[in-house]
Amino acid sequence: MKQKPLVSVVVPSLNSGYSIDKCLASIFSSKYPSDLFEVILVDGGSTDGTIEIARQRGAKIVQGGRTPGEARNIGVHASSGEIIAFTDSDCIVGEDWLDIISDDLRSPEIAGVGGPVLSFPERSTISSCIALLLESFLGSAGMRNTMKSEKKQLVFHNPPANSAIKRVFFDIVGGFDPSLKVSEDIDFDARIIRKGYSLLYDPRMTVWHLRRRSMRSFVQQMFGYGQGRLIVFFRHHTMPIWPYFCALFFAGGVLVSVPLFLFVPYARLLLEFGWTLYISVVGLSSFHIALKNRRLKYFPMLVTLAVVEHFVLGAGSLMGVLRVIREELRQDRT
Repeated sequence: MKQKPLVSVVVPSLNSGYSIDKCLASIFSSKYPSDLFEVILVDGGSTDGTIEIARQRGAKIVQGGRTPGEARNIGVHASSGEIIAFTDSDCIVGEDWLDIISDDLRSPEIAGVGGPVLSFPERSTISSCIALLLESFLGSAGMRNTMKSEKKQLVFHNPPANSAIKRVFFDIVGGFDPSLKVSEDIDFDARIIRKGYSLLYDPRMTVWHLRRRSMRSFVQQMFGYGQGRLIVFFRHHTMPIWPYFCALFFAGGVLVSVPLFLFVPYARLLLEFGWTLYISVVGLSSFHIALKNRRLKYFPMLVTLAVVEHFVLGAGSLMGVLRVIREELRQDRT
């Protein structure tokens, strides 16, 4: 019987003192043979004790990484594993996580594998509401990051909060693009797919993720998602992007509707109908989410977060389109 492969777990981190101990404890509590996996923390300059906690837990510490993609590349280059597993410093993995990765990647036609990224039980109202929103169709439109299907299937993307790749395929595509501040993971997987290799989703491979803890960080995350995913879409055309185009048109509609309402009286009735319809859909969907999860007190916050998310995603998507156009114009001039 073939021995299990050596797995290297790469965890990028920056000031993760609030979560890194739980993250590393979950990895080191794995059922996988302790001599067949290593944990590499790639630290971007933490000043809150993250490094000390990681060192006490037994992780290998390497420094560097101006972007998430560059940090992961540094971690992979410092690793020895035949398989590279990725998770984030605010995630908790299951005790059989590494075993499932090892078993799934025995198949020669599978380059990488990932699983569901579930929300870790939160205490704060805003974190709980963000978790409920992102796990609903209203907040995610069924995108891969919140996928909770119960069957194994091939997918176009596995988010690096919960993914693994065979080293040989990582080397073939040249790792992550270090120039991308966001969506470098989607760009990476798109290059895997374009080479003709397959990515697998396994519902058993569960990771629990701590959601954003403030409105500001949530807005920054959504803006980055919108911008990064549009840029990657125009690069590869390998991912379903319609939710981001819908958000783009929504944000554009919001910006245009204000002057139209003020200066074009004939447009007011149509605008009032459109806004009433949108708020009704968001309100009913938010009420359903709150009722389903027995959290009716979250209803006002869910409505607010949904509107903010849709607009900010759209604004980020618009910025992504403008960046693509600017790059195209720059290349035409040269």
